[in-house]
Amino acid sequence: MQTLLTDIELDIKELKYLIDTIERDPQSPLKDVARRSIRQMHAHLDALAQQLDAQIPVTSEEPAVQHAFSVQPTEPVEPIVSEEVLVPVIPIVESGPTVILADRIKTAGSLRKAMSLNDTFRFARELFGGDSDKMNETLLHLEGCSSADEAIRYVSFAVDDQCDEETLADFTELIRKFYN
Repeated sequence: MQTLLTDIELDIKELKYLIDTIERDPQSPLKDVARRSIRQMHAHLDALAQQLDAQIPVTSEEPAVQHAFSVQPTEPVEPIVSEEVLVPVIPIVESGPTVILADRIKTAGSLRKAMSLNDTFRFARELFGGDSDKMNETLLHLEGCSSADEAIRYVSFAVDDQCDEETLADFTELIRKFYN
């Protein structure tokens, strides 16, 4: 009986939503869906009434109970066939070693691709005075360097003198990981 009550509650919520939508757009094609929802609600109410009648036998000593709602005969409703949704069980597989930043940088192929979008903006703003073209030229030159030490020496000349030390340290760490 509780499942029927839950179904009726869901039918009412669905109908409220449909009516709200239909009131906003009277030409909405959801009118047919609302009619079907009403027929479904009638079917649920009928089933609930039948369960109540089957569980509570009426004796001749007790007066007949009048229902607070009227059950009107409706056209036959197609039974709702619930399809069981099978959720595949995915076994937990031990994953290989986790990819560290250095491995990700090596597979990136270029320093530009190795940086996150936030790092790109941060480096351009704090190391190159907001000049992204200058940063891109520097990155191209750094990729042509033969070692991390050579690249870091070039960076010391390419960045602004008054740059943030922490940002510069992050940038040089990125370069070291790119070359190692």
